[in-house]
Amino acid sequence: MESMKVSEGVYWVSIPQVNLRLLCGCPADTVKHLMQKGLIVKRQLDGREYETGPNAILLADTSSQNGGFSNLAEFPVLQMFYRQGMIIPGHPNNKGQKPLIVGSSNQLRAQLAYMNVGKHGLTDPAELKQAGLDDDEAAELLELKTRFAFGKLEPIDTLLATIALDRDEADLGNGVFIRRKALNVFEIRHLNQSLEVNLRLPAGVEYSPAVRLDYHHLERNYFSIIHIGEGDGWDPYRPCMASLLCYQGKLYLVDAGPHILRSLTALGLSASEIEGVFQTHAHDDHFAGLPALARSDHRIKFYATPLVRQSVMKKAANLMGLSPQRFESHFEPIDLVAGEWNDLSGLEVLPIPSPHPVETTAFYFRVFWEGGWRTYGHLADIIAFSTLQKLLKGGPTESAIRPGLQERVRNWYLMKADIKKIDGGGGMIHGSVADFAKDASAKILVAHKETDLTDEEKEIGSATVFGAEDTLIAASQNYAMRSAARHLAAYFPEAPESELAVLLNCPVRSYNAGANVTRRNDACHHVYLLLSGVGDLLDAEAGLHNSASSGSFIGEYGVLAGCCSENTFRAASYLQVLCIPAELYLRFIARNYSMDSTLSFHERMRTLKSSWLFGDVIASTVLSAIARSMTDLTLSAGATIECSQPELILIKTGQATVSFGDMEVEQIGPGGIYGEESILLKETAMASARALERIEAYRLPADAIARVPVIEWKLLETYERRIAAFATLLGG
Repeated sequence: MESMKVSEGVYWVSIPQVNLRLLCGCPADTVKHLMQKGLIVKRQLDGREYETGPNAILLADTSSQNGGFSNLAEFPVLQMFYRQGMIIPGHPNNKGQKPLIVGSSNQLRAQLAYMNVGKHGLTDPAELKQAGLDDDEAAELLELKTRFAFGKLEPIDTLLATIALDRDEADLGNGVFIRRKALNVFEIRHLNQSLEVNLRLPAGVEYSPAVRLDYHHLERNYFSIIHIGEGDGWDPYRPCMASLLCYQGKLYLVDAGPHILRSLTALGLSASEIEGVFQTHAHDDHFAGLPALARSDHRIKFYATPLVRQSVMKKAANLMGLSPQRFESHFEPIDLVAGEWNDLSGLEVLPIPSPHPVETTAFYFRVFWEGGWRTYGHLADIIAFSTLQKLLKGGPTESAIRPGLQERVRNWYLMKADIKKIDGGGGMIHGSVADFAKDASAKILVAHKETDLTDEEKEIGSATVFGAEDTLIAASQNYAMRSAARHLAAYFPEAPESELAVLLNCPVRSYNAGANVTRRNDACHHVYLLLSGVGDLLDAEAGLHNSASSGSFIGEYGVLAGCCSENTFRAASYLQVLCIPAELYLRFIARNYSMDSTLSFHERMRTLKSSWLFGDVIASTVLSAIARSMTDLTLSAGATIECSQPELILIKTGQATVSFGDMEVEQIGPGGIYGEESILLKETAMASARALERIEAYRLPADAIARVPVIEWKLLETYERRIAAFATLLGG
């Protein structure tokens, strides 16, 4: 038996004697990590090129850890199916062995449901009609999908072998057994050998992106395109195809692939600065980062046609084990009309249907300016004209595919634009660069291609790099100061405009990634308002490592209380901050607020900011509303902690235990929480909590923390972790 750590939370176990290559854990980018480690390599067999790789997957017990999805099996399974050749008819590696997935029953169900949507999208005519298609349109789409699937829409579970790992150890055959030692900790045994695989992520550690990105300073323009992904799900060196649109200083993603938050950080941005995301379709290389955008302090707008939205919502809900309606608590869906220009406050967008195995639209964006329209085309996951022609040939005599489809697709793809980014990946389901040889667009960029461009392709399209920006309309205003004015007005709603103008006249300073803005125990000479970027709040002794994003105030308590800085504030990306001198800030507070009430308020803000639940990427304006809703709670040792209504209990001092029946699953201390069930499920809690010593805590009503996606995300993660720990204890 051999084992290797692939990346954080991912391990490789090989037992050559029984031909078992087990991938343990499969978060985003796992296939790329395997390529970089040499565990997936190209080989030749019987004259055919194929890849090596895993033939089995062990799922983590929890769907997410530390804010990232633990189980995203779609691309590892696709790699086994097609790039290894395990299900390709006539392929020398198709020996009748199905890829194997091992995991808890709950995780197996979730993965199969999520991969089914990733494979075929929506397959129920009723779902398609609910998304706005008529009978003819639904029949046409289903026939196209069937042709992509070589004549049959097979459920994913017919192509995979699964083994549930619940209470007893799992028998994988050939003398290989797996048992769960603890939550996310497994023992793998073969004959007289055994080894342990620990899929737990330590506190503060996240799943690793495969691609290391340089840091950039982004200047916001009136209308520009920032390129943040030119590769695909198989390119180990570049992020997957995506773009960032800047319109009137506001930022919009076009697709959200794996580790999208890392891409934003490299650009000096956080999820809190994203206004919306335009979604082309639900394949993981365009979708996997979408749930991570829920780690924001506001509901990000989700722009898609109803058809794509339904597909994405279903896949995300299956992955998270939630109802599709829960999607709306994390995002604000805004439906677009396919085939028409949709006016979004001056930014117009045209979604064009594109033939693909799942519901897909490409996009054109345009803004009117002097001399006419400025247009950008984002053509992700399109189809080559020759492939579409072959796809439409033959088939049933009574075809549901209406005449003119090929011509409509050609006309849409070849629309003239100032800048057009195209999928040039080739193969059965991607585009061909050669199709754009006569495209009249001023600039064509080739993306979604894992290999280098040929000389012929280079004559048609250009390449670009991460962080490059194409400006279509330059800005003549300072968007950073507009952001500062907005944050100050929201945080100090009672202060008159003339008083806020004093603070707005303070200097804006920039810091490069890695720079310390303040250090713990230094005197507090300034209050900092973070305008853009991501900053880390660190206290190594206390184990504090939280992130601050746009709209966060740093250093207020130290200035107000006249004490030293309680933590180090460090730039995790390029930062812009408004630097308010302490004497100006103190005078502003004295003129507009009571110092005593302000200090009391900041004691509560201090507790929130030092907690795991509230200390990450939540603007001070959002935290301040939560702090004002908090009421005190004091309990003696041995007392039961009760939620009298949907609410959360946040521990300030002392220790408590969380149990299911007589089984203790977790101890919580300062910053710990109890009551997530009352908020998420709104029903009698299964868990109970008891004070181990005298406790000081706060009650937070559910409506005070509602509609803050990052909080709900962490509550879900807490609930799932505690339920999984209880299930592990039951399993013995």
